[in-house]
Amino acid sequence: MKMDFAAALEDLKGYHHFYSAALRGKVCSLLLKLEEAMVYFQEAEQLAKTSENNRQNLRYKILLRVFSLENTMLLDAMRSEENTLDLVDKEMERFLEIDMPEDDRETAQLQMNAIGCYQLLKRDYPSALLTFRTLLIESQNQLEDQQVGFYWGIAAASHELGDIEIAERNYENAALALNTLQQPLKLALFCTRLFALLSYWKRPKDANQWLTRLKAMECPEESMKCLLKRAHIFSKASADMRRVFIA
Repeated sequence: MKMDFAAALEDLKGYHHFYSAALRGKVCSLLLKLEEAMVYFQEAEQLAKTSENNRQNLRYKILLRVFSLENTMLLDAMRSEENTLDLVDKEMERFLEIDMPEDDRETAQLQMNAIGCYQLLKRDYPSALLTFRTLLIESQNQLEDQQVGFYWGIAAASHELGDIEIAERNYENAALALNTLQQPLKLALFCTRLFALLSYWKRPKDANQWLTRLKAMECPEESMKCLLKRAHIFSKASADMRRVFIA
């Protein structure tokens, strides 16, 4: 997906597949137009009901639910003073309605990764640690850019469980694996995640290094403003709610 979010939204005009609506929702979410994103996700859900039942569409349906869950996490993060996760809880119930594919490891990993992030959010750190460790083991033969999030999850869960050495080691692994990322948007989003995590660990100097790296990327001004605001939204939500809050 493009770093120019406004242009990406324009490029999606004229397409009518349910996944196109899901992508429009994803881009709106990146632009922090969260209510508008919800409308697109609802449209995608309706269109998906009449779509052909095949492996590709199953993958798209799971991605739709992942996008919707991430958007809902943002919605709850932006009202962190209320200290409630009711929107995320309801969205996770819908997310779990889709069976995990047995013949598509990459899609199953996307699904499990979202579950791991939710377990962190619910402070179920032992389960989150098991989820991310399992994902890492299963991804050993894959490119490192698919493992950054798994290292990040292990670091976050281990730190909350008091295993600081393991947390630091996996944070370093995530930081090193980040250098292999080929897609600028993936790199940018992981910079926001690592900023939020280190801010939560009360390491502002190290956290700000990730914002510096993010700001150095080639990116339209509007998109960069949204990415920086996203980083601060999750950093504030993590502090307010005293939990690892990220999507």
